[in-house]
Amino acid sequence: MPRRRSSWRKWALLAIAVVILMGFITPYMLGAISQGPGYKLIPEGVPTFNVWSPAFAAGGTIPSNFTCSGADISPPIDWSGQPNGTTYYAVIMVDLNSSPAGFAQWIIYNIPGNATGLPAGIPGYGLVFLNSSGWAEQGLNGYGGIGYAGPCTQNGQVHEYELVVYALGGPLNVQAGASEQEVLGSMAGLVKGVAVMRFYGS
Repeated sequence: MPRRRSSWRKWALLAIAVVILMGFITPYMLGAISQGPGYKLIPEGVPTFNVWSPAFAAGGTIPSNFTCSGADISPPIDWSGQPNGTTYYAVIMVDLNSSPAGFAQWIIYNIPGNATGLPAGIPGYGLVFLNSSGWAEQGLNGYGGIGYAGPCTQNGQVHEYELVVYALGGPLNVQAGASEQEVLGSMAGLVKGVAVMRFYGS
């Protein structure tokens, strides 16, 4: 009988330990999944404006020069028709077919409001100079680096990508090297409009 009670206590303690451990592990695991880059980057109910690239067409294929199979430099993009009151911009580019969806390829923000686009080949620094427009900041891509990381799929699989330009009513209160979650979170109440471009790449 004493041995049986001892065994019962041992299993009871083990069960309690497992429950406690799961209490820590489960939120961590769920957090790791839920905090992954989200693919829904477009706020509802905001005006839209225009974005395009002089290097490739929307709905087309991004040239290899802007992927890991080429020079892997950031593409040039232009925009127009932004809403009144726009004083800053942010740009986020994600892979819609990654797992989880929304792998961040490029995050650049606090782009001055006088900018009408971004030049090709922006270097991978936290603080970057954009010619006559002034300075901007870049965040972490999905690989953990700063700046642009072009399409680079396994076995050359074709994925769809989404590039969103945010017209903002003020600067984002985040440091250079911020995560996608930090950048998106800091946009609350500042988004005046969005411009969206989708394309394919591998």
